[in-house]
Amino acid sequence: MTHRPDSHPIQSLKGIIGQPDQPVSVDDMTQACAAACKFTCTPTCDAQPVKAAHVRFDPARGLLIGTFEDGVTIACVDPCELAGRMFAAGARHGHVSMPDWREGDTAPAGGHRIAFHARLNELGSTA
Repeated sequence: MTHRPDSHPIQSLKGIIGQPDQPVSVDDMTQACAAACKFTCTPTCDAQPVKAAHVRFDPARGLLIGTFEDGVTIACVDPCELAGRMFAAGARHGHVSMPDWREGDTAPAGGHRIAFHARLNELGSTA
């Protein structure tokens, strides 16, 4: 494989291992990328499927409560801690819903919503 500073390594792939003079097709590049991913992917990337969840506020207890579609529930006061615990359980940014202010007291405060989603997004981008 040759690499010029102005090109991506996959775009400049030359030949197939054992057959360096053979042209490389898009399928060959896809297979090479998939094989490379198996070795560079962290062990946790495929450990759990993404789970849909819902977060609401319990005004009586002052807790944020995250409930997964399978019934598992996690409760915390701190939205960032809840995001971390839910991320560890399989929740990902874009797969967690929350009631909005029109739904009454069960809607998390705006700051809690922002903190929760920011932390969940941050955890997802570093995984």
